[in-house]
Amino acid sequence: LPIDWDSSSLILAHGVRSDSTITWTTEEIENFETLGEGQEGVIDLVLPLLENVDPTIHSDNFILVATTTASPSTNTKQRQTLSTTPLLIRLNSNLTIISSARYHESDGTPIGTGPLPPIVGETTEYEILWSASNSLHPLENIVFETDLPSHVQFSEGATTTAGTISYNNEQRNIRWEIPSINAGNATARFRLRITPSESNIGTFLKLTNPVNVVARDTITETSLRLEGDTLTTQLPDDTFANGKGVVLE
Repeated sequence: LPIDWDSSSLILAHGVRSDSTITWTTEEIENFETLGEGQEGVIDLVLPLLENVDPTIHSDNFILVATTTASPSTNTKQRQTLSTTPLLIRLNSNLTIISSARYHESDGTPIGTGPLPPIVGETTEYEILWSASNSLHPLENIVFETDLPSHVQFSEGATTTAGTISYNNEQRNIRWEIPSINAGNATARFRLRITPSESNIGTFLKLTNPVNVVARDTITETSLRLEGDTLTTQLPDDTFANGKGVVLE
């Protein structure tokens, strides 16, 4: 099952687990000794799902069935068993996204241009990386979208491993559209440039607003929605740019 049985948020309400079965008796819940007319008993569970579901190991769906066995008070030797209608739980695909701004490659090679830290009146160009990874269900109609602040300029030369990326100059909107992703990942790279003014001295400049991502799971027929962080000149994913994000005079 795709359940994280070791999670700190797992709540079994004192139930005893054996593989995928959880059992409660009068030893675990004292009120189950006798349930009078008009009374009820409630068990609240929390079954956290695995953060990363490996389709070669875990199922992408499971069924919940609650079964109770009891004896009427008039004849304790007569056992009655009732079961709920099976409840099918289907997992959406495990789409993950990356939205990152960089000035250097992972080995320290510069891929940006201009001064770092950024300097008033001079232009610095950064590379933005978007990535979508998926391994559970086929996805379709994947769209990454964000708006640019007024002080940021889009540079020509965007590249992708799948789909197409476009920029609307009037709306200052960047949009990456991918028809489909099965198992694997897709990336897009584009460049943004800034020319700080004196009012920006001592601050991190925003490069993009949060990126909004939508996709459709073709198995569960559900729309997935994710959001990436706002990107700034702080460049937390670029270790070689550490401490070089604040605008200087």
